[in-house]
Amino acid sequence: MRIHPLSSRLALAALGGLFLAIAASAQERPALRLDTRGDVHPHVKREADGTYVFRNRHLVAVLAKEGANYGPLTFYPATRPTQAASLPVAEVPLLLQLAGRAGMESRAGVFTPTQARILKDERLELRGTVEAGGVRWETQAELWIGPAPWLSWEVRTRPLTAGSLARLTPMALRAGHAGPGEALVPGVIHQEGPGVEGPRPLVRRPDDLTIPLMALAQEGSTVALMWDNRQEWGGTGRPGVLFDTPHPDADQDYYRMEVTVPPAARGEGAAAPSLALLAKAEVRLSGKILVLPEEEEPTAAIRQWTEAYGRPRASDLPRGRDAVRRLSRPALLRADAPSETPDAAALPQDPVLAAVGLLADAGRTEGKLRPQVRAQADALIARLRAQGPLDPRLAYRTGGVVESLEAQRSRVLRLIDEQLAGGAWPLPLTKDLPPPSDAAQPPLFRPLEDVTLRALPILRYAAATGDSIAVGSGMRALEYVSRTYRIPTSLQDASETAECFLLGYQTTGERRYMDRARYWADTGLPFVYFWAERERPARLGATLAEIQPEAAPRVAALEPGLEYGRVLRALHFVRPDALYDDLSGAILASGLLQQAAVGGSGELPALWNIEASRAEGPHLGPERLLALMYAHLGYDLGLSHVRTRVGPDRLFVASGATLHEADPTSLRLRLMLRGLEGQDAFTTIHGVLSRPLSVEYNESPLRALGIPLRRSFLPEARDEKSQGWYYDEAAGLLILRLPHTGGDDWVEIRWPNPRERVPVERIDTRIKPRR
Repeated sequence: MRIHPLSSRLALAALGGLFLAIAASAQERPALRLDTRGDVHPHVKREADGTYVFRNRHLVAVLAKEGANYGPLTFYPATRPTQAASLPVAEVPLLLQLAGRAGMESRAGVFTPTQARILKDERLELRGTVEAGGVRWETQAELWIGPAPWLSWEVRTRPLTAGSLARLTPMALRAGHAGPGEALVPGVIHQEGPGVEGPRPLVRRPDDLTIPLMALAQEGSTVALMWDNRQEWGGTGRPGVLFDTPHPDADQDYYRMEVTVPPAARGEGAAAPSLALLAKAEVRLSGKILVLPEEEEPTAAIRQWTEAYGRPRASDLPRGRDAVRRLSRPALLRADAPSETPDAAALPQDPVLAAVGLLADAGRTEGKLRPQVRAQADALIARLRAQGPLDPRLAYRTGGVVESLEAQRSRVLRLIDEQLAGGAWPLPLTKDLPPPSDAAQPPLFRPLEDVTLRALPILRYAAATGDSIAVGSGMRALEYVSRTYRIPTSLQDASETAECFLLGYQTTGERRYMDRARYWADTGLPFVYFWAERERPARLGATLAEIQPEAAPRVAALEPGLEYGRVLRALHFVRPDALYDDLSGAILASGLLQQAAVGGSGELPALWNIEASRAEGPHLGPERLLALMYAHLGYDLGLSHVRTRVGPDRLFVASGATLHEADPTSLRLRLMLRGLEGQDAFTTIHGVLSRPLSVEYNESPLRALGIPLRRSFLPEARDEKSQGWYYDEAAGLLILRLPHTGGDDWVEIRWPNPRERVPVERIDTRIKPRR
């Protein structure tokens, strides 16, 4: 098998023009109208006029027959019996377009089936030949439908004599029209509006797409073309991609989505080479056409892709977690100092998270080395404590909780004072952005990052304490984001906004905030690679910082990816989601592979070249990588919090250990926490209106044999410095300092009956008062 490059790009352009002319003639046929409210059982049926109709509960696809030819294939969203028949949302004008090369000339042909038969009620087989490039190509196409919302297809073609394949494009999809819509080509385009800006048609190499699909959401339905990028098609490389938008000058009022082999050669502007084939050598390609009725989010197609081709799951971590801790320990100790890499001094470091990571390392280290690691952590914490009250992430593990909360409240109140009535914050004044001179002038548009960076500390404080002022400010910010933004401009925007709405859900319990958190988390999926090659394993889980529409080498950024993975893990912890769980694990595995490429220093590369599979740019500390790794072990290196209710009292629980369960009744609260072995952690409960009657810790009332045990109660302390519990009646705050075992620890707090707090003046209503 030999590959011959085309003589020039003009040949490819002429070939594309020929395909467009052939497709234009097919478009002139009017789309069939039919009742889309019929049988929802997956099947294909032949009508009296020779038309084949595919049906399931999601879509109806009609393969028309005109004379001896079949086509076009028209897609309708299925409707319920109470709804009117739907209009077509997509069309495949030609089942297969093939171009062969004879000498220096390329000739195109169209698949015209001469045989059609139904197999097993759900599969249609079409057979015929294509004349292209002076060669007859024996071609077979199979279409089948199941209960899922897509129509699957596979085409196979083989030359009867030796020939050269210049281009094979099966099931080229047309969808939508020039109007409001949302287009998604993962990693390349995610844009809302009447059309996508930039050159057209947009031809991309397979490495450019993070997920092998193209989707369009318009008029309440989502249509997508999906395929497996790793399928063996008969040649080398991965299938190429073409995405085109409506263009009035070219008389094109539709979106165009195509998957093509052979793929384009590497390098910007390179043409697709031709593929020399021996007689009977087979070329095959398969994919799916997705139709989601009543779905306005094109990112929903990504979840359907995982249902069709599998979730992005890392088979195993490249090395053990203990080895990761040992490798990262020296880099954590340098977290508050400039990196040894020359150009890394300007990079932001997180010494607080590094100190928490050292505490976690000490808790997981066994033997004589544990005191040494703990001493190193204490030395870093002492330097941070000298700068003022500790960050709550550290204070809830080492002490000073009250001072830390007061300092955080002061910072939060300053942010709230600057907040506008609509929920946003004013933009900082710069030379390039002067303030409006007229009071009636509309406010300037604020980037999403400008809102979320201010809303996050407010919502974190609100979720931990239930402070009513912070809760109100956070809700105003969330409502402003819901009204103003829809598509993120970066992965950081997606992860921060998702975390904001997750905190809103944990603070208020309103399900709509959880739905918005999942929506924004899904908008981050196009930034993550869902596939990899054997020689480039770090591609799976690698993350782009921003959508990269330019035809340039793909460069991944690890730091925003680790933050995104942490948010996915937090969402999975609150509401289990297999996709979030597997994807955060893939991001972790990719980060470990990138860490190993730095050279054993324990640091992480800021950038990663996807195609060359090598580290680029300055180095970062490993604290975010460790935070994601510990989250998969069930330990949250941040603050864990939950909102619950005991009787009439609404309580906000926050802890330096991970809160895995909260079981309340009218008189008691039972918590399950998981902290590091041999280390204390603080737990606060805000909103406590009366002193507890008892606090029981880590004892069950009965053994397995039914023998009663002595109940273990925690002592009441005068302050938070001693193990036990401390109650501040004026602040309504209960503080617990608990020694953790490394496993599941249980705390049970009992309160008196709420009716006994305030005496009730009883009045005999049977005696009427005198008049």
